[in-house]
Amino acid sequence: WPWPLLRRCGRYHGGGCDEQQDVAAAKKCFERAADAGNAHAQLWAATLRANGEGCEGGVDYPAAHRYWEASAAQGLAAAQYALGLAYEHGYGVAPCEAPAAGHYAS
Repeated sequence: WPWPLLRRCGRYHGGGCDEQQDVAAAKKCFERAADAGNAHAQLWAATLRANGEGCEGGVDYPAAHRYWEASAAQGLAAAQYALGLAYEHGYGVAPCEAPAAGHYAS
């Protein structure tokens, strides 16, 4: 997934002065790139899921964790940090300091 396509996904999400924001379209776009293995798209897809943006049922932590894990496995520090926060504060998992510290240290 080349960067110009990811920027298009971001435009759906961020909107602009003369652009209509379409979070559902952004989610679909980011998840398509995420499923193709793009680490940055995986982080965005996870963030949208964790915030319940563009999701029918609201917050979806299991899907967010899958995308964060995939992104972190590719070495994206922001995904490691997000996982640390999830384990520290119990976002979709039982709060646990050991895995949180491990993700923060990565």
